Amino acid sequence: LLRAYDLSPEPENALQYLADVQMDRASAPDPAVITKLCEYSDQHPKNGRMQYYCGAASFRRDYATSDKSHAAEILKRLHASEILLPKDASPHCQLGKAYRWLERWPEALKETKTCAQLDPDSADAHYRLAQIYQHLGHAAESQSERSLYEAASTKVADENAHREAAMKTFIYTMQNRPPDQK
Repeated sequence: LLRAYDLSPEPENALQYLADVQMDRASAPDPAVITKLCEYSDQHPKNGRMQYYCGAASFRRDYATSDKSHAAEILKRLHASEILLPKDASPHCQLGKAYRWLERWPEALKETKTCAQLDPDSADAHYRLAQIYQHLGHAAESQSERSLYEAASTKVADENAHREAAMKTFIYTMQNRPPDQK
């Protein structure tokens, strides 16, 4: 994908796909990918999505290594993306995670609440809010968020089961059609 980015006359699509893949990985993002994301972001400072990807990927890298030396740059990128993408929950969610990591609890609470408001079905946002409230000593709010987390998790599990059943039905139907109808 990095090679596709280098060869493409319109590299943003390849870079966005590459960033999405990196953000979905359990391990820290590839350093070469972070470099490309941040270079592109620097060349396109009004591109909120690229600011987000650079900040979020950098955060994930530093979180994995407990390196807080780039925190100011990460926060700058994520704040730029939240301004450029005002209706998108992603920058707020990442800012909430970053502030929690930095133990800046009031900012973590504010950003995570905004994340949950913009994406009320996000189990992750409700889980993180429950943790923040617990840390701040707000037991009732923490319990309420845990309930929202459980409901959102159940909803996602049900949707996934429904999609899987639909896919199995489709595959079964296609496999059992007469050869002249395939």
